[in-house]
Amino acid sequence: MNILIFLIILPVIAGIIALIVKKSAKILCILTTFLTLVLSVVIFSRGEINFSKQWLSYGIDFSLRAFPFSVICVLFSSLIAFLISLHLIKKENIKIYYFILILINLGIVNGVFLANNFIIFILFWEIAAIILYLSIRIGGENSYITATKSLYIIGFSDFCLLLGIILLWKINGTFNMHKISYLSPSTFYLLPFTLFCIGALAKTGLMPFHTWILDASKDASTEVMAYLPGAVDKLLGIYLLVRIFTEFFKFSEFNFNLSLILMLIGTLTIIISLMLALVQEDLKKTIAYMSISGAGYMLLGISTNTILGIAGGIFYMFSAILWASCLFLCAGNIEKQTGTTNINELGGLAKVMPITFFTMLIASLSISGIPPFNGFFSKWIIYQSLIELYKNSHSSLVILFLIIAMFGSALVLASSVKIIYSTFFGNLKEKFTEKHLKEIHWTMWLPISILSLLCIISGVFANQITLKYLINPSLNEQLILSGFWQPSTATIFIIIGFVIGIVIYLMQIIKNVRKTETYTYGEDPEIFKDGFPGSDFYLSISNARPFHSIYKRTTNGIFDSYNIAISSIKFFSILVSNFIDEYFHHLYEIIENITVTISKLSSSLQGGLLSVYIFWSLVGFMVLLFLLCR
Repeated sequence: MNILIFLIILPVIAGIIALIVKKSAKILCILTTFLTLVLSVVIFSRGEINFSKQWLSYGIDFSLRAFPFSVICVLFSSLIAFLISLHLIKKENIKIYYFILILINLGIVNGVFLANNFIIFILFWEIAAIILYLSIRIGGENSYITATKSLYIIGFSDFCLLLGIILLWKINGTFNMHKISYLSPSTFYLLPFTLFCIGALAKTGLMPFHTWILDASKDASTEVMAYLPGAVDKLLGIYLLVRIFTEFFKFSEFNFNLSLILMLIGTLTIIISLMLALVQEDLKKTIAYMSISGAGYMLLGISTNTILGIAGGIFYMFSAILWASCLFLCAGNIEKQTGTTNINELGGLAKVMPITFFTMLIASLSISGIPPFNGFFSKWIIYQSLIELYKNSHSSLVILFLIIAMFGSALVLASSVKIIYSTFFGNLKEKFTEKHLKEIHWTMWLPISILSLLCIISGVFANQITLKYLINPSLNEQLILSGFWQPSTATIFIIIGFVIGIVIYLMQIIKNVRKTETYTYGEDPEIFKDGFPGSDFYLSISNARPFHSIYKRTTNGIFDSYNIAISSIKFFSILVSNFIDEYFHHLYEIIENITVTISKLSSSLQGGLLSVYIFWSLVGFMVLLFLLCR
């Protein structure tokens, strides 16, 4: 059996076995995901592998192709699946169906990455959407509503993607993904390009297709959030987006305005999601908004249509998978130990959950773009691509996008400071002191430790590891970066700076220091005994006149694209229904009047007089005689 097929059917068969023998689901999930991870590493070392078998007519064959970018995506999806299954193994009251869905989803997602035929690709893509629905559906009380919402949004985008595939087939005459090519640009190509982009953007969770992720953060389990919206769905969406720009549609042939439109979507996603993240009081929802902003950075880089920008988008995608999964899993650990993710009810957990604290701190610094972590290097490449694009285009909009993206990094840091302070600093709440909180089981802190360690390694050794073994092979290009940034050297200086700071701090402690009570501006000190509430950090922003009404309407779902679409459909259906009712009512009245008129005329001609009957008989006889004599 071909090793590529093995990557697909192994997890699926394991999932079916786990469904039958539920007692073995946990250990089977861990072993299978680990074996898939090892196989992906083996395939990556072999280079490009192809497999094709005739299946149906019209060029629909079961064709698979493993090339560096697709195999790296398989590797990351297998890694996250393994860590999620390890995280779940000791979790109390966990449903066995989670392990089954993780296994089946891993095989299906591998099928998406390895598919070399559009029909095979869309089949795996659609099955992945169904698994997403089921994974959310087995969550909390309102999971059915959220799962249905996600299915509608993803289903619409998948329908657009299917139409785009059909158009490509009509243009090129083939479903083979590796043979797709364009000879010259024309306006007709904009339609399939747009349809493909809708499919990719919705899967990635970009605005305006992002709202299901926010609802899922409340109703789905944190492990589902870490695995699907946090990692796998971003892998799928960005994988498709990269292939759109590098293979299916030659980016050098497209109008610059297309890039500006996509860059605008990415920029709006960054700034809007982060402004909303600042005022959230739920830990998981804040992380969800931060994760959505990450998708905006990916789109911003890729839509520059430059090798540097696409490389930055891919780098950011790999980085985002690590820190988003880590943050969601950390939130799950906190929820397991405290029973809540409301930041107003948390605080002081650093002393009782030190591993969760340090891993969440590293992930937060990474997503904020603080050197020397991977978030800084990936954003640095994206910023370089924007500067390069400005030099070639001289468009002031590109500089505006760059400024907003850099401002977005400050907003991410502000959101990270808020959740770290609210969750881990201050005094431990009295209700938690009685519970004797402690760090979670090692099977739950080991995955987040690995993820946070990878955030450090992929940033500190970005040139030696990340670029060399992940980014350059993905694009089959050797990146040439402008400027100078050596993360390993910078790390040494950062460590030296920390050591000097600690020495100065210790020297100050040795001296006699006068201690006094904190000045509270005349307020009762008892109010601040548990520390300043993190939810009030940016209260002035949410209360500001321009933003207050917007935040309020956003909370009520007025700007939710799904709600807008449903309301529009209802309004249109009512309008059409009323029109049809009125139309048929008038039509009925017309037919009724005609029928009554004919009936009255007929009645007047049949009044019971013998002379009238004889007259009509003669008329009928004359007509028959005329017809017979012709």
